[in-house]
Amino acid sequence: MKVKLQPLFYLDYDSGTGITNLTQNVKKGAGQQDVIEVDNFALGFQKTSYELMEAGVGAGLRFYYENATGWQKNFWANVGIIPMKGKEVISVRYAKTYEEAQRLEGFKKAPLKVEDLYQWKNGENIAYTSKGGVIFVGGIGVGALGVNTAHVAQGTWETYVEKIDHTHVYVKITKGKLDSLSVGTSAGMASIGVSQFNNADEGFSYKIDLNQVDGRKVYEDLVRGNVASAELISRRKVQVLTEAPVMKIETFKSRTDGRLFNFYIGLPIFLNASTSAGKIQSLTSTDLHVDKQIVKAQYGIYDTQTRTRAFGTHTFSDKMFYGARVEISDYNKNIVEKDSFGRMSWIYQDDTATASSLRSKLTELYDVTGIKSVLVDIPEVGSIGTAGVAMSVTFSEENTNRMIQAALDMSKKEFVRQTVDKFNALFAKVGTEACQIGIEPQNCESEMTNRTRYAAQKMHDALLEMNEKRNNAVEFTKAYAEFGKGLIDNRFALAQAMKVAGAGVRVNFSIEGTRISNYNLNLISTDKEGVLKRIDVLSAQGDRSLLPVVKRSRFRGVILMPYEPGVIVPGMPGTNP
Repeated sequence: MKVKLQPLFYLDYDSGTGITNLTQNVKKGAGQQDVIEVDNFALGFQKTSYELMEAGVGAGLRFYYENATGWQKNFWANVGIIPMKGKEVISVRYAKTYEEAQRLEGFKKAPLKVEDLYQWKNGENIAYTSKGGVIFVGGIGVGALGVNTAHVAQGTWETYVEKIDHTHVYVKITKGKLDSLSVGTSAGMASIGVSQFNNADEGFSYKIDLNQVDGRKVYEDLVRGNVASAELISRRKVQVLTEAPVMKIETFKSRTDGRLFNFYIGLPIFLNASTSAGKIQSLTSTDLHVDKQIVKAQYGIYDTQTRTRAFGTHTFSDKMFYGARVEISDYNKNIVEKDSFGRMSWIYQDDTATASSLRSKLTELYDVTGIKSVLVDIPEVGSIGTAGVAMSVTFSEENTNRMIQAALDMSKKEFVRQTVDKFNALFAKVGTEACQIGIEPQNCESEMTNRTRYAAQKMHDALLEMNEKRNNAVEFTKAYAEFGKGLIDNRFALAQAMKVAGAGVRVNFSIEGTRISNYNLNLISTDKEGVLKRIDVLSAQGDRSLLPVVKRSRFRGVILMPYEPGVIVPGMPGTNP
């Protein structure tokens, strides 16, 4: 066997923009169905710009048989290392007209001088992340079929700047560390594998008064990476807190661990599709300096998502459930509040949506949830540009306790029977329309019965586990994620969960796009099974706008090795801008 030194390359690039109409204007149709208005741009637009660039050049050892015959002729093996660097920039800007929004360029970096920040509109922001690290790779195979590994150790530094008003700016600095290992099998343009990762973040944020000399100095230091002056000046005592030149808002730490199954097919960067699904555990601790409180939030997450990229256009869909345990204490370590909640979320984004494709996604959402209110009327206008759909279903601590009690009071057999009966009743009424999209009609009844039974069993088992682990935040939220994995499978599992959860389950549904008006619908469950009541504003109870940290850790590039297949580094959890 021979060994040869060869170059290795890593590359990933992506970019895009999205223009969203900010006008909220909805018409009532002839029946109960809402009709979304088109081309009403009274309140202007938000433009989000995104760019990712990562690259690296390294070296590896290639092992091969010289003058071989048979299978040995096509045998290959390699190991290598690639230092890599990169950046990711996401910025948000506002415009009064569509033409103005089209002309706006995304911010390339945070303004280094206060004078440049004065040119921004209120609310405009940028998140600039620099990245650096090392990729260790190895692989073995015959011909186009191989088994590859990629270990990534990466550090990130993110600076987020948002102009609050004409005199104040918010700055957040986040230092991140990622460690991930992916093992997969590749064949031609496809790869399948498992990735395990952990991500640790820590950082702090400040509100800065640009009218004061010290505030201006601190801002210009912060965006250059110097945090000493911000920390020093924020500690000064002032008569009135709002008069401080620098106000420290929060200090935070988070750790996220996950294990995901990944599938990828296509050409890297240009034309590809990828899916990932798996479980994630996250813990975030935040010191709220103004409120003098510490918030600790533990999450158990089940996430499944799909991405497609086609020559600069993107679609993204994500179905997630997370259970959360929140503890709030004062600076004397006295616990002032505890809370638990669970949330199912469904998100879809498309760079180049049409009225037809958006209607299709709303039908899919109805198919998954059984909530008919999502079937709003989208006028037939052809292309609508950027579009996004989001739904969340939130179970408060009271709802959570009711679900646990229902599992204690009800045998698994009865819990499953009630859930399957929901499918049987709808199937008797509408036939194969009761089955989820994509299931063949001839397999409809048996497949949906089996899926619903399995989902209900998983939910019942998880609720009992949650009861046993009430005093262990990690294990409780892990079990809540297992419950969610069953719940998000189909509408009948969700309906059973909402039934036993009782009144107070909150549903938020929104649609946005370039040509369509911004739409938001808030619903809450009642004591009557299956009946949701429309409300104007969602209660904040059990919500707190807490979101698990799953955005980072995206690797979707390609590792190129001369004479051998490329090694695709599978995608990690993430949300498109």
